[in-house]
Amino acid sequence: MSASKTRGTLLFKNPAYRKRNAKRRSLKQILATMSNQTVGNNAATFLSIAAPPSEKLKLRYSDVSGLKFRYRHPRNNLYFSNVEEYERINRMSPLEIREHLAFRGIIQHTLYK
Repeated sequence: MSASKTRGTLLFKNPAYRKRNAKRRSLKQILATMSNQTVGNNAATFLSIAAPPSEKLKLRYSDVSGLKFRYRHPRNNLYFSNVEEYERINRMSPLEIREHLAFRGIIQHTLYK
């Protein structure tokens, strides 16, 4: 007799478990069902374009490495996550700093004025 069996039943199986007979439906079927139902005005559905804003916080990333940032440089507002990135930001030229800020959408990027 093996260690995992006792009296013909497996120990890791739940005897009260019953398989659900849930049907899988395509998106087209879900949309057809939802169009026939009435929902409240503020309910977010697959069909509503104006869904409420997400309550999940936005993830912010470092401008230098792409890691999650914890700090903001006091002079130029670049995001960084550790001491090495801070030192690298201090060594950057003003043009490099402007490029990073322009990439993030903070300032307009113009090479020639």
